[in-house]
Amino acid sequence: MMIELADEILKKAMIYADDAEVFLEKGKSQEIQIRDNKIDLSWEGSSFGIGLRIIKNNKLGFSYTSDIKKIDKMIENCVKNANSNVKDKNFNFAKPSKYKKPENIYDPKFFEDEIKYEFVKEMIEICKEKNCNLVTGGFSASLNEVTIVNSNDVECYEKSTTFSAYLSVNTGNENKSSAHESDSSRMMDLDPKIAERACNIAIESLKPKSFETCNIDVVFDYHAASSLLDPLVNALNSDNVQRGRSIFANKINQKVATSNLTVYDNGIVDKGINSSSFDDEGVPSQNTTLIKKGILKGFMYDLYTAKKENKKSTGNGLRSSFSETPKVSPTNLIFDFEEKIKMSEIKRAILVYDVLGAHTANPISGDFSVKANNAFLIENGEIKYPIKDIMIFGNVFSMLKKLNAIKSKIRQIGPFIIPKFYVKDIHITA
Repeated sequence: MMIELADEILKKAMIYADDAEVFLEKGKSQEIQIRDNKIDLSWEGSSFGIGLRIIKNNKLGFSYTSDIKKIDKMIENCVKNANSNVKDKNFNFAKPSKYKKPENIYDPKFFEDEIKYEFVKEMIEICKEKNCNLVTGGFSASLNEVTIVNSNDVECYEKSTTFSAYLSVNTGNENKSSAHESDSSRMMDLDPKIAERACNIAIESLKPKSFETCNIDVVFDYHAASSLLDPLVNALNSDNVQRGRSIFANKINQKVATSNLTVYDNGIVDKGINSSSFDDEGVPSQNTTLIKKGILKGFMYDLYTAKKENKKSTGNGLRSSFSETPKVSPTNLIFDFEEKIKMSEIKRAILVYDVLGAHTANPISGDFSVKANNAFLIENGEIKYPIKDIMIFGNVFSMLKKLNAIKSKIRQIGPFIIPKFYVKDIHITA
């Protein structure tokens, strides 16, 4: 039905356009919310929307609707939008291609409600057994169907699922400590023991000690590490490069990171949170090498930025929803280290589970100052005691040149597929 509807809209739009593209999105979602160790709220919802782009006389128009009865009005608005825009010969739509379907991005367990409630109940029970209060938390599941057709005879459809869980806990009597944890997967294989991890961090954070201002090695746990990486994403975005807003401009084939590190944007990786056969323009998803052994090799492109440089899109034209136009965005950024160190090899360092204030980092220069949450002193590979109220100062791009990894489980946090990070000689203040 979605393909037929998209084709009908395309046919109508082409009466007024030189080229056209229809993006249909249909979804179902369920969320179970927890408050104070109890299921507080549960709801289900559905969504549907259409995004239309046209090119007319080298001008781009866009409009959208969530009402199937207003398709003609959407087309009318799209044409008006195009007529009022400036000409740009770089506007273009995808050409027909072969698509490679990623493994494990759809799980029919989405329709099994009992599994979801059992998961939530188990998280609550774990917190009670640990004498922790599950202050707030929840579980969500979404089913998404995307259809794209355009006047170049592109026709693609994909169905996918995403499951997520999160929780914030606290423990202690007079002097409380808190922690949070979250996880996401395309399959219903989440482990409710993330509640145990959150509780353990909160319990171990009780009675923190003051620490001196100094330069020291830092181990960034998954959430802390991923929080600091946005300036790198911005620097690898071709739109920012073309606008002069990337520190990596004119640095292709130059060293920008440790030779121990290779970074890929892989839109077809198994179970990747953002994996798909195609991006939101209908371009095949692919595995793109951005940094190879510390050397900058390329950038992420959508169709528009690629044409400006006479290149091919890397399949990074993504939308936040049908109501937005595509823009250059990462799919699954894989940080691949040739060598890693064991935690037992670390003589003295600070372990940081999360940071506060990463959003204030300078998106171009990469300078940051963040507060460490749930920080601990490590000596000879062992956690000694929790640390209170420290700030961490640094620069993301300087950090890349001395970045190492801990031998640890690989996790995906947002678009980042990473181990725990280890960085030497970071400045901290009490």
